[in-house]
This record gives sequence, structure tokens and C-alpha cells, in this order.
Amino acid sequence: MKQPARAGHLVSGSLVVLALVLIGIGLLPVPFVKMSPGPVYDVLGQGSGGAFIEVSGAPTYPTNGQLDMLTVTERGGPPGPLTLPEAYWGWIDPDQQVIPREKIYPPDRSDEESEQIGYAQFSQSESNATAAALRFLSLPVIETATVQGVLADGPAAGVLRPGDVVLRVDSAPVVDAAQVSQAVKAHSPGSKVVFEIERDGSRSTAEVILAADPEHPSQGRAGILVATRYSAEFPIEFRAADVGGPSAGLVLALGLVDKLTPESLTGGRTAAVTGTIDADGRVGAIGGVREKAVAARNAGAQTLLIPPDNCSQLADLDLTGLEVIPVVDLREAVAVLRNEAAGGGQLPRCG
Repeated sequence: MKQPARAGHLVSGSLVVLALVLIGIGLLPVPFVKMSPGPVYDVLGQGSGGAFIEVSGAPTYPTNGQLDMLTVTERGGPPGPLTLPEAYWGWIDPDQQVIPREKIYPPDRSDEESEQIGYAQFSQSESNATAAALRFLSLPVIETATVQGVLADGPAAGVLRPGDVVLRVDSAPVVDAAQVSQAVKAHSPGSKVVFEIERDGSRSTAEVILAADPEHPSQGRAGILVATRYSAEFPIEFRAADVGGPSAGLVLALGLVDKLTPESLTGGRTAAVTGTIDADGRVGAIGGVREKAVAARNAGAQTLLIPPDNCSQLADLDLTGLEVIPVVDLREAVAVLRNEAAGGGQLPRCG
């Protein structure tokens, strides 16, 4: 009479073990990244610790309506691992995507490096947006060659730092990244190069013994990443916390134009915007456009401006109530918003 009870205990124990195994498997990370619609930020509103775009020392004008910056929430990348159940829900949800991790993050790059690259891209998009807006408004643009990154095992490690502004290379003045690169490559490996830099408001010199460039062994290499940074003759501050990537460039430029001109770009409407921008105002394609379009729709935007190259990726999405308009540059984006605000004529739409 005791054997059935023993069998019952064995079966129950086996089920508990099986349940624990399945739970354990479900918690294991999978090599995918799930992309979901992320938070939306109004660049005409408040950011982290004040106005999202703060301009001082120059005339500014009141704004109305919204210019929404769109983001994507990731799981499986640097923010944290993706589990199998999370991936499953991403596969069946039409508003999300699940992508093999290696297609976004190279296997030889650490999560920390990926995060640093993302923040550097956003910082450069702020710089490019500043240049594009100022040039659109025919205002002066100041250019500087700024160190963006230093290889940990490179010749400049411990000598130069991210944020250093390079003023001269071996006494020759430089104002952009290309000039720094050319000056360094003009030296052979083993040469000593003197950088005149500005750091924290003070000027100093730094000596770097060049290594060989792996792709061009006869040329020297300092192991630094230098970018051309742009600024105005007056202070401009963008307050965006914990946002990475380059795709906010266009919306930041539009927000700055709106702040610096009497006419309202939105006319009180809500427009969502995504797209990279270069210093001359040209708009480039972005990643995660599907999730960003869904975020714009969910936030109640009436208009969405995107790069033309991203139009085809939205063909099968339900974006009812959202006008999706491709723009090639800042000038066209300003014209579209002003036209929409005035209730103007028909404009080209995606699809």
C-alpha cells in the first residue's frame, strides 16, 4: 500500500526538478537583441535639470507645440541580457524586433565600449546639429579638433584624454579632425609628435611617440579618435540623460532653429522627428525606425519626419493618424514643418 505513495512522491519531485530546469533555461541569456519603442522626449520642453535646449547670450523666442525626439529601448545589448521568454514576446509582437546580437554589436567589442561609442555618437550629433542650425541661420560656427577617444594600449594612452581640444600638431595649427590625421600620418613610426592642447580651460603640450599604422605600416599612428566639434559664439546646452546613438541630430537642429527664430516651427502641433544630420544639414538614415515610428504614433504625434532611405521599412506598419514625410536636409525639414503648421498643400509622403 505504500508503493503508490512513494511513486507519487517521485513523480512530484520530478515535476519540481523539471520546473526548476525550465525556469533556469528561461533565465539564460540568448544571443539576440530586442528592440522596442522607447521613451519620447520633447526637445522644446524640459530635459535633465532644465530646458532640453538651453541657449544663453543670444536672443531666443518662445516656442509652442512639441518636437519629439524618438528613442528605442533595447534588451540584449549593453543595457542588459535578453532571456528566452523576452525574445519570444518580441518575436510575436509586431511593434518589436528581435535581431541577432552580432548584427548590431561586434563580438570583439565589449558592452562598455559599445556604450561609450553610443554616447560619443550622440555627443557628435549635438555638435553637428549646432553647426547645421547655425549655418541655416547664417550665424558663425566655431570649429575645433577634439579628442573623442584614446586606445587603452595606444601610444597616446595616459597622455591625451577624451575632451582634449587639439590646437597644434608640431607647431602647425589645426581646426578639424582631417588636419590632425594628416599631420600625424606625415610622420613615420617611432617619431615624436608634440600636441598643443586645451584641457579644462588650460593650454599645455603633450608628447606622443607614434606607433605604426596597421593598415599603412610606413605611417605613424597615435591611437586617438579625433572629431571635428562645432560650437556657437554663445553657450548652447543640450540636456538629454542616458541617450546614445546619432539619430537625434535632425530633431536637435530643428529645436535650436525654433529657439532662435521668432516664427513657431510647429504652429502648436506635435511633430516627431528622427534622422542623423551632418554639419551642413544633410539628413542620413537611422536604425530602429519601425520602433521609433510606433513610439511617435503612441505619443500622439501628427507628423513624423524621417530620412527618405528609411521609408520602405515602414510599409507594413499601422501608422493610422500619423503623416510620415521624408526629408533630405534641414532646410526641407523646416519648410515641411512650416507648411504643416500653416495647413498648407500636399507634401510627399512615405509609401
